[in-house]
Amino acid sequence: MCVEMTDRLIALIERPASGTAAVRSIASRFALYVVARRNEPVSAIRLLSLALLTFGISLAGCAGTGERNASSLRATPATSSLVVVECEAVTRVLFNIVRRKEVRGGMLLSADGFTRVEGRAVSNLIVFSDVPPGEYSLARIDTTWQPAPLCSGHPIKCSPGKVFSHRYEIPADQLRRFAVNARLGEPKFLGAIVLEGDHVPADQLTSITEEGVKMAFSTSNEAEVRAWKQFVQIYDGHPWAVEAQKRLTKLRQ
Repeated sequence: MCVEMTDRLIALIERPASGTAAVRSIASRFALYVVARRNEPVSAIRLLSLALLTFGISLAGCAGTGERNASSLRATPATSSLVVVECEAVTRVLFNIVRRKEVRGGMLLSADGFTRVEGRAVSNLIVFSDVPPGEYSLARIDTTWQPAPLCSGHPIKCSPGKVFSHRYEIPADQLRRFAVNARLGEPKFLGAIVLEGDHVPADQLTSITEEGVKMAFSTSNEAEVRAWKQFVQIYDGHPWAVEAQKRLTKLRQ
């Protein structure tokens, strides 16, 4: 039976169009068969196939937010500023496999500490719209983490893991590093962030300086071009997309 299930896994790997639900179902059953028959010989190529499938599931099961909030821009260039952060959040699980956390949004804090602006995630961008002109810093990143599905019983039944809120705060002494000057009618790129945190199965609020948290930050032209290009594609036709295209053209000159 173990060999039979492995053959089905290999067939799925060779057919990338297979549904994620089917892949998860078969993978879960295969994992239980391996545990139950751990003394049976399994070839290296079959174990490699399982590893590749596990990696594929980790990517498919933790995709970003897509364009779900693409119509949620508030205000226009005539009345406010707009700030964009490119953000990817990841964690490492079994066998050091990298899985994505879902970025949900973030918060900007004004230099005087009195104004907070909440941003929402669209694809791998955190978009802060309707930002009053002034100096701000990125003060928080909001993500969620969903462990792998839980499978048990006979016949095997799988249920989705609980979704946990993982929020990351930037301490006051580092806010200047993530500062941006928002100006009326101008789209502003704050930077590109890759955040790596623990996969704790609980809601948590963590500082980026705590052990187990790593953050890479870039304000390069390449990162800004990438962000505005995606923004224009998502919000095509919106007045902010027009301004973003102007900025993109200027960066490419």
